[in-house]
Amino acid sequence: MELTTLSRRLQALTGSPQLSHAYLFCGSGALQQALNFSAALLCGQPAEGSACGHCSACIHFLAGTHSGFQWITASGGGHKIETIRHLHKLAYLSTLESPMKVFLLQDAELMGEPAANCLLKILEEPPENCVFILTANHLDSLLPTIVSRCQRFSFASDEETETAAVDMQAAACFLRELPSMPISQVLLIAKEREKDAAAQEGFFAALLRVLHQAAVGKTELPMGRKKALDSAIMMENAIDYLRKRVRQQLLTDVILLRLWQNSRSEG
Repeated sequence: MELTTLSRRLQALTGSPQLSHAYLFCGSGALQQALNFSAALLCGQPAEGSACGHCSACIHFLAGTHSGFQWITASGGGHKIETIRHLHKLAYLSTLESPMKVFLLQDAELMGEPAANCLLKILEEPPENCVFILTANHLDSLLPTIVSRCQRFSFASDEETETAAVDMQAAACFLRELPSMPISQVLLIAKEREKDAAAQEGFFAALLRVLHQAAVGKTELPMGRKKALDSAIMMENAIDYLRKRVRQQLLTDVILLRLWQNSRSEG
């Protein structure tokens, strides 16, 4: 469905009795749509389902100081259960600024199993006047029970979805073949990947998603779950360095060699 149509559907939900307690936004543009929807839900005088941008609530939202809005991002390889428990406590606290509370969980697929189960309990018995908005790039990394409790909006085109699936398959194949590769082949692959920075970042992102799936037991890799988690944290940092263009050539060599070492030792 076109983004404009999806945006109108979301705008129609603002202030509607049909408003759900949980939404799942997927694909390109999902985060921006989630932020727009959050702002509209908290706005004191929304116009046609959109935030006015001028009221006290909007000013605080734009400044990042709205007490009724919590934006949760992953750190250290994923969302920790302690973070979700803290979210649970905040959901039951009242705020003077707004009767509505909105929780935006970015990259929800980066939850380990304990954190996902903790979030599931919240979604099963949601507090009043709370809306949970999850963004995710790949639904197969989320618990099906979490997906089923959310209203889904997909912002990915068919072409983007197909490309992401191909990248994931290539990354999974690479990680499974890695233990049997000689070092010389690993370095050759690194040299080839260094030629296109954008494609390299996409490959790293696909590796991160596969490693996270392995870390939470949703797929199997030769390195085992603990090494997969360690590797996922390493990949997350590598992507950050790659975006900053920090010694790209050396970075690629080191990361693939570290993955090669991890793949040859179970954990």
